[in-house]
Parts: sequence; structure tokens; C-alpha cells
Amino acid sequence: MRRILLATALFPACAFADQIPATSRITEVTIYAQGARVVREVTFDAPAGMHEITLDDLPGVLGEGFDYGPSPLRILPGEGMTVGTFSLTHDGIPDRPRLSPAQAEAKALVEERERAEWNAQAAIDAIDARIGAAEAMTGFLRQVGTGEAGIGTLSPEAIAAMAELVGSKSAEAGSIRAAAFMERRIAAADLARAQEDLARAREALEALTQDDDSASTLRISLATATGGPAKLQVAYYLEEAIWMPVYDIDLARKDGRMTVERGAVVRQGTGEDWNGVDLTLSTARPGEQSEATSLYRDRRRIEPEVTVEARAASDGMMAGAPAAEEPVMEPAVVAAKTSAAMYIEGETVVYRYGLPVSLPSGAENALRLALDNIDLAPRFRAVAVPRADTTAFLEATVTNTTEEILLPGSVMLLRDGVLVGTGELDLTAPGVEFSLSFGPIDGLRISRTTPRRAEGETGIISTSNRIEESATLKIENKTGEAWDMHVLDQVPYSEQDDLEVTWTADPEPTETDVKDVRGHLAWDFALPAGETREIRLTHEMSWPEGMVLQ
Repeated sequence: MRRILLATALFPACAFADQIPATSRITEVTIYAQGARVVREVTFDAPAGMHEITLDDLPGVLGEGFDYGPSPLRILPGEGMTVGTFSLTHDGIPDRPRLSPAQAEAKALVEERERAEWNAQAAIDAIDARIGAAEAMTGFLRQVGTGEAGIGTLSPEAIAAMAELVGSKSAEAGSIRAAAFMERRIAAADLARAQEDLARAREALEALTQDDDSASTLRISLATATGGPAKLQVAYYLEEAIWMPVYDIDLARKDGRMTVERGAVVRQGTGEDWNGVDLTLSTARPGEQSEATSLYRDRRRIEPEVTVEARAASDGMMAGAPAAEEPVMEPAVVAAKTSAAMYIEGETVVYRYGLPVSLPSGAENALRLALDNIDLAPRFRAVAVPRADTTAFLEATVTNTTEEILLPGSVMLLRDGVLVGTGELDLTAPGVEFSLSFGPIDGLRISRTTPRRAEGETGIISTSNRIEESATLKIENKTGEAWDMHVLDQVPYSEQDDLEVTWTADPEPTETDVKDVRGHLAWDFALPAGETREIRLTHEMSWPEGMVLQ
């Protein structure tokens, strides 16, 4: 199917002085959260005057799906150049075969591997010929030795000489055959490797050319003020590209420093190979919602309440009668739910990579780019949850003291250069704190015991129900250094007046309803080396007769 996109004419169409084929190369790429803007530099040589520039090395996907609406293309003219109309034609079959540099390299590799396979097979054929000749010689000598070759008329001396010759030649043929079989095993292994290499090369070429049955041709009418070499740019948007922030965060606790190494993982499946391009990473989202969702009217109505008895009586009276026409109700209109997306109003974070970048097309090709390093000054504490863990964990809290937003992304957590785990970093604006955990502190031992548990009357229904539970939280510091502790536990809570919940703690918690979670308690204290701290926690629940605790 042939599709054509036409741009609005900037000057009247006229007879072109000539038609000039041009070539292009990708020079700039801006990758967004989803999609990429690609800029190609088009070079040609033309005299002054009117021309039609033909460019047929654009991806076929550009001509698909744009029969109507705005063109995905932008023509950026060079100096002394005026662009008129342009058309983008999509053909199911290209006008002529074209190979990108990557495709040409892959094709050459396939041809090289085909020659290697042929040579390996030829080596096996030559060895098989030697084995066949040795076996034929052995067969002939066997006939001579048994008298089947007509030697009965020979003298005894001649027969002895013949026997000696047969023996030596048989041994020689046997040695040749044995050596050839050894060579054949090696040659067969070489052939198998050559065939595997050829298969991989063909797969690589097929991956690069699987979309090669689709191409787009761009024709641009323009006027040049002067003759000679000229350049213009063609920019377009493709969806099959993505980048994600990644971080390596190394905590040097004794130095009081946290190093945040910012990076990006880039993937693209546009069908084009990017070779030595200027790369920009942007947090803009041009392919997503660009305006606020519209609200619609939400008209509601009420009707007289109908009891079950009244409805049953009405149904009985109407049995057998024609069904009454139901009142027409306006359909409810529900606004579409907007999916969650990270964005910053009025700001877009942009990273321009300082070196040329090459990235072939394909989901399996992921490129990690190093962006920069940030040094932050963290505060440390040991976080303990005795209800679930037997040791405390090192937590570092820092403030984003940079003037840049830290984007959300996956994190590799290191402690003094040693990997201790992985995590996720949330969107963090300048001046905002965030915390990360860096593994266990083995010398901080924690436990939770329940020395007393008393229950009142048991059973689902009883005259009085009551549960009382006590727990002892124990924290031992065996590390040889002091730690700022943050101990977390919880007690039940109730939102019903009939279910009474009371609790006591010794010492009293530093904070209740931690992070706005009801029933969560926290104790903050310094724990010197070699010391032990205990926390006693008791809660009681009671409820009236006829109720069941859930």
C-alpha cells in the first residue's frame, strides 16, 4: 500500500530545474521517557535555483499511520535555502535495495562465515577421499595376500618379495587411514563451529533486515540562493525508544560521605542504528496527555423508596399484565482515569551526553551511560524491628543539596564499595530528604519475647472477652561502637467504641502513629558499645458479650 503525506506549500509549485538524490545520516537524538526525536543531516550538491531533493533512506514506519493529521516530519533548511512543499511516500516494497552500514557489515560477515563453512566442508571431503584411498589400497593388498590377484605363477622369491611389499604397504595404508580419521574428527568440530557461527551471523542480519520490506521516500521542493554543497536537517519522532535513570550509591560511613553515581539505561527498537550521534536525555513526555481531563455533568435523581413487601405485592398484581415501559434514564458519563506519570510542572530535566553514542536497534541492545557523580553528607542510624528481625539495619538519611531533581530509578546499594543490595529511589526535589538502607549490622542483636499472655473466657460467644499481652524488646550492642537506635513496634488499635484497646510502654515511645500509621510506635535513643536496652510493651483488648474479635 502506498501512503503519501503532503506539507502545505510555502510557494507555488513550478517546474523544477532538476531532481537531486541526497543521502542522510543521523546526527542528533533526543530520547524522552517514551519515544525519541531523531535529526538527520541531509547533504547534496546543487546549483542555484529550484530543485526537488529525493531522500530514500528514511525508515518505513514514518509513512505508516500518518495518512491524516499533522506530519511527524519537520524540515529545517540550511543557510540561503527556502523550503516549499514536501511529501513522504511509504511503499510496501522499496524502490531499490538499501543497506545501512550495520546491515552491510552483517551481510559481509555472513558471506565470510559461508566461505568458512565451505572451506571446513571441503577439508572434510579431502580427508574422506584420503580415507577412501587408504581403504581401497588395504582391500587390494588383502586380495594380493590371499592369491586372488593371480600370483600363483610367481616364483617363491617373487612371492616373498611380494609378501614383504604387501605388509609394508598395508601398514602404510593403515597409518594413513588412522591419521585421516583423527584429522576428520578435528575437521568435523571445525565444521560444526563454522555452521554455528554462520547461523548466528544470519540471525543478526535477519534482525537488522526484518523490517527492510518497508521504506519511506521523502521529496522536498526547495530553492537555493547559491550553488555548491548544501545541507539541511530532517527531524521526526519515533515511539520505540526509552531511557530510565539508574544509580550506584556508595556509602562510606567512616568518612561520612555518600556518593551518588547517576547513570541512564537506553534502549531503542526504531529499526534504525544510531552511530556516533549526539545524545540528549529528556524527562519530557510528548506522547502522553498534554491537557487536563475534561469533566462532564453528573446529574443524579431520587425516587420513592420501595420496601420488599410493597415490591412483592406490586409484582403479584402485575403478573400476566404487559410489561410497563421503564423510564428512560440518562447514561452515566464517567471521565477517563488518567494513568499516573511523573512530571514537573514548568520544568524539564535534560541531560546532554558529552560523547558520541552508538546504539543499534533491538530490544536486546541496552546501553548504560554514566552521567555524573554527586557527593552528599548522610546521617546514620540503626533501624530495628524486633517483631520481625533479629538484627538491626544501617539507614542513611541525606538531603538533596543539589539544584537538580533526582529522578526515580533503580539503585545498586554499596557499602564501602561492596554491594549489599538493591532498592528504588523516589522522585526527590532539591532540599528534600530521603533515606536508604545499606544492609544489616550483625553486631546489633535484637529480640522480642512475650513473657505473659492472659485470656479471659474463651469461645465465640461469652459474657466477657478480654486479651492482655506483654512483650519485652531487647537490643544488645556487640559492635564495639555507639549507635543511634530507631526501634519500631506496634500495638492494635480500634475504630469501634465497643472494642476498647489500651496500651502502656516503659519507656514511653518517642513517637506514636509513625508516618501516620495508627498503632506504630518508635523509640529513638543512643546505645553505647557493650550496653543493652530493654523496652516493655503491654496492650489490653476487651469487648462485650456476643461479639467476636477480628
